[in-house]
Amino acid sequence: MAWQAWRDVDRGIWPEGFPAEGKTQYELPAIAHWLENFLQRFFALSQFKRSAIPNGPKVSSAGALSPRGDWRAPSDATAQVWVDELRNNLPPFDP
Repeated sequence: MAWQAWRDVDRGIWPEGFPAEGKTQYELPAIAHWLENFLQRFFALSQFKRSAIPNGPKVSSAGALSPRGDWRAPSDATAQVWVDELRNNLPPFDP
């Protein structure tokens, strides 16, 4: 989806008055690089995962799945699963 959005400045609709020199397009290797960078930062380095309790499911009597606390990422999580999926599903290109 990122490649479809960023590969050609002449495709799609830009906001009215957006300067032509501000329009940027990217090649697939650059998009792949920044997507991998995002995955590493989001899944492996997120500060929101830090906690003083052991990793494990939260057990509550109500069983609610509130976004305010019941969904927790394990502090020892790795981004490798998502990075592998990105690398394995990209169209071929010369890096």
